Amino acid sequence: MKDEGGIMLMPGDRGGPKLTERPRSRLAIIVASIYALLCVGALLLPMFAKPSENLAAAYAILLAIPWSILFLKFVDALAIESLALNYFILCIGMAINATLLYFGISAISARFS
Repeated sequence: MKDEGGIMLMPGDRGGPKLTERPRSRLAIIVASIYALLCVGALLLPMFAKPSENLAAAYAILLAIPWSILFLKFVDALAIESLALNYFILCIGMAINATLLYFGISAISARFS
């Protein structure tokens, strides 16, 4: 089967423009992966720290900024004191930051390539 321009069409091909995938930026993947590993380490650090080290979770809070400040103020306003909920909120903040890092670096590298 051929279209008006004489181009051979495959069965099921409507002859429209081909959509190509945006190439993934290796730099964005590497930076987001390093950030994710740092986040996992920061979340595991308080579990293996001595009980006298009260600031072991500070690294996790710092890696989740600004979301940790926003969400933890909300949890404090509700007067919920749950360690699992606080860890969950930190994980959400870290995931948002990793996603922003990945897409931000991808956009910058696509612009300059």
